[in-house]
Amino acid sequence: MKLSNLLIFSVFCIGCNQSFMDKPVDNRPAAELALIKRVGSADSVCDAAINDIKKKEAIDNGKTTLAKFIRDTLHSEVKSWNATIYKMELSRFADSTIEVTLLIPNKGMELNEKVPTSNTITLFAKTSFSNLSVKNQLAAMQVNDKVLVSGSFEKDELGNIDVSTDDINDNYIFTSLKFNFNIENITKAK
Repeated sequence: MKLSNLLIFSVFCIGCNQSFMDKPVDNRPAAELALIKRVGSADSVCDAAINDIKKKEAIDNGKTTLAKFIRDTLHSEVKSWNATIYKMELSRFADSTIEVTLLIPNKGMELNEKVPTSNTITLFAKTSFSNLSVKNQLAAMQVNDKVLVSGSFEKDELGNIDVSTDDINDNYIFTSLKFNFNIENITKAK
């Protein structure tokens, strides 16, 4: 009887190990994954809110917590984070400025094909033509390229980081976060 239990246990362990091995590994930088995890937590708290008052409190607290995490823990820095170029165009409002929208998926490593901006962290950057290094790097890229980006989250004059969304309904802010960003280096991912 003991031998049959051992055999069943062995088959069970092999099955568990096989499913663990089939799971894709998310090899993004630890800081990037830490922000994604915090966004997921804020989204869960917001979703669990029992009414609009609690949801508003959860949104405000989540935005404050994320901004503090970015400022105090990440020191507003991004180093070789994985992203996808969603938009890249010349600014309509400022001569010689490139506007770049980078998307970082919150869930998994790939963007949602139907709604690419869903469940993402958006980094929106404006880069001047006078920043030759970044301008030349961007000139070699196109929309949908997977990239590694380094830079910093923009702060206002008081040192605060704006946590916002392009979505009309602020109730879904944590599924489509947007940050203003300064690109220091951007290369195609391999």
